[in-house]
Amino acid sequence: MISAAFASASARLPRHLALCCDYDGTLAHDGVVSAATLRALERVAASGRRLLLVTGRELGDLRRVFAARAEPDGVPADGRRRWLHHLRRHDYSAWIERQIKDPELSADVLRIEDSVSDPARSRAAIRAAIERRYTTAG
Repeated sequence: MISAAFASASARLPRHLALCCDYDGTLAHDGVVSAATLRALERVAASGRRLLLVTGRELGDLRRVFAARAEPDGVPADGRRRWLHHLRRHDYSAWIERQIKDPELSADVLRIEDSVSDPARSRAAIRAAIERRYTTAG
């Protein structure tokens, strides 16, 4: 669970432009996101940072959970087979282009989709691309 101390510390770290984290066991416990966690995520979002989730959950399920409160900008990762299915269809780069509206990150992810077919390596490469794009030096 994200604590108020984490959200407060996050607010003091301007070099981080996004919070990228897991859902089950991190933000949610037994499928429930606590009110305190939602408030912390709202503060992170209000600071101008993006919320990116890497999860096995369906995006529709997450939208119902968050119900417009600190809704993630997210990058859903749905397990090995589903990940590969979406990777081959270029769904991740298309989603980033449509939802996050970041053509540079989308182009980086498209190159990864075209060149890396291993699920673990492609997830790591996409995560690294996100971190390069949304973390500043300092």
